[in-house]
Amino acid sequence: EEILGMEKLKNAPKWWAGGASKFVKPISEFSKVVGKNVVKEAEEGDFLKQLGVQLSSLTAFSDAARVTQGSRGEGFSKFFTNVMFVCGIMHTAIYAQREALTPLMGRPETAGLAPVLLGAQIAHNPPASTAQVYGALASFATTLGYASAPELGDGPFPGFERFPALAKAAAKFQSDLNASRQDALDFFGADYGNKVFLPAYYYPKDTPKPFGYGIVATTYI
Repeated sequence: EEILGMEKLKNAPKWWAGGASKFVKPISEFSKVVGKNVVKEAEEGDFLKQLGVQLSSLTAFSDAARVTQGSRGEGFSKFFTNVMFVCGIMHTAIYAQREALTPLMGRPETAGLAPVLLGAQIAHNPPASTAQVYGALASFATTLGYASAPELGDGPFPGFERFPALAKAAAKFQSDLNASRQDALDFFGADYGNKVFLPAYYYPKDTPKPFGYGIVATTYI
């Protein structure tokens, strides 16, 4: 909810973020089971400690130590939930091409936009850097042509068959995700007439969609 900006909303409308909140519960429940089993597997080793060290060294994640907290894998579960939700759900709606041109992933600075924000000028049209151009071309070329993109939860889940709890959780995860996708489809519908844009990237995979929707998800999954 925090990622979606819903933490201060008493009753978020069903259309909020294209129905992305419907995927929070399935992802969270699955992550809890995975977290418990990760802790069990890590009892005789230092997997979680190494993960925390790697996160601290590779990113600006100052609270990486939280990943190792909790005797039942609470820290890892929260981390895993956020990773799956951001990469598998939120990034799907952000779009690779648009994100590549934001300060987060592309623009090194936004100072040139200040005069527009201050009302001193009407528009700002900064030149795209070489890295941005090639990044956009690479992501577009990589994903172009997919009519049915991979979706979060597609599987397979190798190794889960050795752990009944994980195998059961994976099956429920897929079932719950499918229910969330169907719920989004039922609410928004699939009438693309009059150039209506719909969050079809959250719809079931076998739902007919205009060409191009597959480009969105495939970049990240």
